[in-house]
Amino acid sequence: TAFETGLFPGSYISDDPIRPGEIRWDRTRWSPENADHQHRGLLPAAQGLIESRNTMSVRVGERAGIETVLAMIEHAGLAKQETVEPSPQIYIGNLGATVMNLVSAYTSFPNDGYRFEPYFIDRVETRDREVIYEPKTGGYRVVSPGSAWLMRQLLSEALEPGGTGASVRKLGFKAPAGGKTGTTNDYRDAWFMGYTSRLTAGVWVGLDQPEKIVDRGYGGRLALPIWTDIMKSAEDLGYTFGELPKAEDLIDVELCRYSGKLAGDACRRLGGAYRERIPQPMIPRGICEDHTRIEREPGTGPEKKRGLFDTLKGWFSGN
Repeated sequence: TAFETGLFPGSYISDDPIRPGEIRWDRTRWSPENADHQHRGLLPAAQGLIESRNTMSVRVGERAGIETVLAMIEHAGLAKQETVEPSPQIYIGNLGATVMNLVSAYTSFPNDGYRFEPYFIDRVETRDREVIYEPKTGGYRVVSPGSAWLMRQLLSEALEPGGTGASVRKLGFKAPAGGKTGTTNDYRDAWFMGYTSRLTAGVWVGLDQPEKIVDRGYGGRLALPIWTDIMKSAEDLGYTFGELPKAEDLIDVELCRYSGKLAGDACRRLGGAYRERIPQPMIPRGICEDHTRIEREPGTGPEKKRGLFDTLKGWFSGN
């Protein structure tokens, strides 16, 4: 959703603790903790997803807007909007979606933004081999090809060293793939959703009556090994997994880490500019004016530069 609304992998998001009143729709002074109990300040949005940093995920959702996120939840087939309480906890996956719905939503990433419905019956034939039933297997678009490509890049990185899904490679599955771990509070649920060029699969580990499975029962420890075994078994059965789709018309552009727009001279002078390769249709139309506005404020010297970063940090941590 965030990539559809102007965020990029290199955009800065605050990893600081959530402050009371920062997040709309939060009436409980809720403040999620990161798994490592650390906070690292401003980080690229990509790092927040790859490392499953809850504070960043909440701010990414807040930046997109809860109304936009709820609309995407329904469009992706995860749940009907009227059944979902508009709470910031949905930004970190507290949704109650089924494994089947999550797997179906994940099909949009390896399929350039198209989601495919699951089906159990492949076809029904008469004794004379006449086909009398086949499911409708056509997909529908959930996100743009560019957003799907960006997600493929990040979910592939999540399986490499430093990502929460790095154990996929350690356990011997080497084919191109992408995936994401998930863990609920008190280790009551452990998830792993992932895909290759031919298969998308999801694993949930939990108990019939929700309670802690085991201490430190993360998705990467409990669900991921099962997913890896499934994919390795599929290879043994003859499935061949090729490269994931590549984006066309990638363009190297200079962006502002704070606004997500094309970088201007003021962004470069004040350290907010960086380069990123993105699909041509995703190139922002406007040039960042936020740094220009701040640069025009009264004051010069170090005090002014500190004020800039304090201001920008406030923008991207909700103040």
